[in-house]
Amino acid sequence: MKLALLCLAVFAVVIPSVFSIKCYNCVLSVCKETSCLGVGDRCIHTSYKNSSKVVKSCATESLCNTTKSACDKVKNYCTTSCCMTDGCNKGDSGVAALQFNYTMLAFMALLSALLSFVKF
Repeated sequence: MKLALLCLAVFAVVIPSVFSIKCYNCVLSVCKETSCLGVGDRCIHTSYKNSSKVVKSCATESLCNTTKSACDKVKNYCTTSCCMTDGCNKGDSGVAALQFNYTMLAFMALLSALLSFVKF
């Protein structure tokens, strides 16, 4: 019984990392390819115009759609692309990058909500 529980615990740790997508995650100008554990099933790459800032990280479909919608509404502010293959968000490696965090997610969600009231 103990052996079965030990095997189950090992599989629970190993299997998600084997089947997860790998995305570039950047902190300042340092980008590393990391496995997306948890719900991140795709990579995101967001660049901000008039700035060298870029966000690269793991993302969910919902985050990709929200961020893309916000950037589409403000075409001269940012561009976002999402992809679903290992390392697919590698582009623009020479620019400074920001690590994705929940503050950025909250900002993009707020921007999307505010822009939903504006007619273009």
